[in-house]
Amino acid sequence: MKPVEKESGNVRMGMMFLSICYIAIGAILLIFPNIALTDLCYALGILFMIAGIINVAWYLIKKGYLIPGRFGFAFGVAQVMVGLYAVLKTQDFAFAFAQVLAICMMLDSIMKCQFSMDLLGLKAEKWWVLLLVSLVMIVLSMLILINPFGTESGRNLYTYIILILDGVANLGSLLVLSIWQKRYLQDANAEKEEI
Repeated sequence: MKPVEKESGNVRMGMMFLSICYIAIGAILLIFPNIALTDLCYALGILFMIAGIINVAWYLIKKGYLIPGRFGFAFGVAQVMVGLYAVLKTQDFAFAFAQVLAICMMLDSIMKCQFSMDLLGLKAEKWWVLLLVSLVMIVLSMLILINPFGTESGRNLYTYIILILDGVANLGSLLVLSIWQKRYLQDANAEKEEI
């Protein structure tokens, strides 16, 4: 596998994982309204600390310091710090968490804009549909940051719904892009064989 293809696959897998997390978190918080965002943030804080300790240990066990450009130690320490903040300042972290989710959803939507341009380059007929979806998702995500909602519960409910929608839109865009890339490569290979 070429390095570019491997990198592309890593980005897609990361985006798929993030999208599934969006859908799961949004659905859990919608289905179980008695679970507060603060409870989820407290649990995430503990998970972040555990993951950070594992990353630091893995870096040391696997001798990551022998390979330049490996940041497992720094990443692990950052995870522990974020996790500690989430546990000690849960209310503040919960508010920041919603803001960070909105920014992540905007960045995902910008990535979907890129995917729509990729579809245009692949000569997909309805590439503009993904562009339109991504622009709508950018606006919907920005509303979370602007916070025109009267109450925190209204903002949270809106955030959970948009989280699910963005996750679904991400998975759909990845699927459509994969189909068109395969189709494009098949057509390119067929043309080479004819020559």
